[in-house]
Amino acid sequence: MECSKKKNENRSLRWAIRLLTLTAVLFQVIELGARTLQELEESAPLPAKLSLFLLRLWPIALLLVLYYNVEVMAPYPHSLEIITRSKQKLRFYSRNPKELAEMFTTKNIISEWEDP
Repeated sequence: MECSKKKNENRSLRWAIRLLTLTAVLFQVIELGARTLQELEESAPLPAKLSLFLLRLWPIALLLVLYYNVEVMAPYPHSLEIITRSKQKLRFYSRNPKELAEMFTTKNIISEWEDP
């Protein structure tokens, strides 16, 4: 297995990601409200109206989950990337990735450490 320190790209773009995500959520909420009010006036069964509402709610939920993931990773300037023998990449966000790599090395979890 290989281990290396990587720069966190999300850290430098977090203000733009926040602005874009919150703008997109705002537009989605406005559209959801307008369509929901429009559909409430139509004569359709309540389960159909509810399913349409939930269908339109999922993009908002997806945007909020993506935003949360960026916010969790953004405070860390670097990450520790481990590439397994099967070429899977694991990324651990830490304030001190070298210390984390040393801990993995002493427990024989990884064999190599590259510090750029």
